[in-house]
Amino acid sequence: MRNRLAVRDQTDRHREEAERRRASRRAAAEGKGSIFDTAPPGGVPELEVVEEARAVALGRPARIRKVVQRPKKVWKESTGKTAVFKISHRKLNKLAQQIGGKPIDTAILQMQFSSKRAATRIKSMLALARGQAEDKGLRRERMVVAEAWVNKGPKLMRMDIKGRGRFGVKHHPSARMCVVLKEGKTREEKKEAKLRKRIGLVRSAGLYRENVPIRNAGPVYAW
Repeated sequence: MRNRLAVRDQTDRHREEAERRRASRRAAAEGKGSIFDTAPPGGVPELEVVEEARAVALGRPARIRKVVQRPKKVWKESTGKTAVFKISHRKLNKLAQQIGGKPIDTAILQMQFSSKRAATRIKSMLALARGQAEDKGLRRERMVVAEAWVNKGPKLMRMDIKGRGRFGVKHHPSARMCVVLKEGKTREEKKEAKLRKRIGLVRSAGLYRENVPIRNAGPVYAW
């Protein structure tokens, strides 16, 4: 019984679809078709086609609007930052100095094997910033931590109980780290530039004297 009802419903659907198609063809032949009948079979009609069909249906001159396609923004850098958490800005600045100027993969590796408590949080932030930079079009093999700095956060004040009925105030500091990722030189390019610099310093194989002014001369006689 259920199979018969399903076959009957499917037959009714096919019949309604066929009637709808015949009605749309008849309306298009009489010039009373819908503006959506001119749409391509694979998707939504373009703006120019819809405007032209609407103008023809209303008997007005076609007014086609130009669709301005803006060029895709080219990103040259990407930023990342942690949330404000409980840590001294001096301690966090040590980690910022450790990862500054290094490739992003090397910086993440440094934080992975660091014994600092905040290294886990910094590693997660760097991994997230690397993914966002890749989504913006930056190449991972050339990505470096161009800048890394630390911002101070609010200090929580708590009571410090002391002896003889006295008390003081404890200040619990907080801070956060911000980084900027850019495309820079790879490790091989840095090695090649360093080698070129060392080769350029070689001026002569023998004794070579330069006319360099004397600086910080000691006390000597003037005659």
